[in-house]
Amino acid sequence: MQPALKGLHHVTAFARDPLANVTFYRDILGLRMIKKTVNFDDPSVYHLYFGDRIGSPGTLMTFFPNPNMVHAEHGHTEIRRAIFRVPIGGLAWWERRFKEAGLAYRRGDQSGTERITFSDPDGLHLGLEEAGAPMPESLTPGVGIPAEVAISAIAGVVLHVPEAEPTNLFLAEALGFQVAPMTESRQQLRLADAPENGWVEVVQEKGLHRAHFGAGMIHHVAWRASDDESQHAIREHIARYNPSITNIIDRQYFKSIYFAVPPGLVFEVATDGPGFTIDQSETELGHGLMLPPQHEPLRPELEKKLVPIPDP
Repeated sequence: MQPALKGLHHVTAFARDPLANVTFYRDILGLRMIKKTVNFDDPSVYHLYFGDRIGSPGTLMTFFPNPNMVHAEHGHTEIRRAIFRVPIGGLAWWERRFKEAGLAYRRGDQSGTERITFSDPDGLHLGLEEAGAPMPESLTPGVGIPAEVAISAIAGVVLHVPEAEPTNLFLAEALGFQVAPMTESRQQLRLADAPENGWVEVVQEKGLHRAHFGAGMIHHVAWRASDDESQHAIREHIARYNPSITNIIDRQYFKSIYFAVPPGLVFEVATDGPGFTIDQSETELGHGLMLPPQHEPLRPELEKKLVPIPDP
């Protein structure tokens, strides 16, 4: 049986300046910073989470900002772009906002879909796309952003690969995606059980060098499992296609498994819960440096080393 993925959970990327990162995603795009913590695998680096009011799965854009990181080199074998969802008719408002902010953007792209594409301060490729999805109750737009045009979720991600067939085959057989060709070199894939909750666009791009990780690049994209039992079943299924899939790892706010998608893209499956209010109330989200128990003894050292980020 195909795994029952519920759609996108989050997208995680690299950045350099944590303050510039917060200013852009909170103050320009209007997302809420809902958690200021550290990379559990390298606590000397922040892990910042942005999303809706409560950090609902599917709204989450997360970052590892490291001032010492080199800039990314874009190429093939890359999760190249994250596309946010806005309501029908919202793109014109965002064009005006970007002009007022002095942010360069482009209307439309090679997908043939009506989009605005742009980059964040580190050069991370982003986009906005209109969708008729209902307004979520957890949406709380940033200052100066009307609810009727606000970002409500991540619509999907764009992958660039040297050969599309192995990627498409793995996504279909191991993860349950269905292919819908767009052009000869570009296909969009959607989950059979959650077609409106996140898509993957696969772009075949021969002739480029392989991408190199750095600031301004997406590290991985995560997909939703409803609970521990579902995640376990999904892991068992994916392991048939990629035996090197990790064991289940506790990330405090969710549990995760990681695996490679041909030709070497990092994917994750994360549980919906327990969620971001496990250690803070809804009103406290984004305030203070939150550390997992294993890193709490490092707090004095980390608070001296990490660039201070003012609370909202």
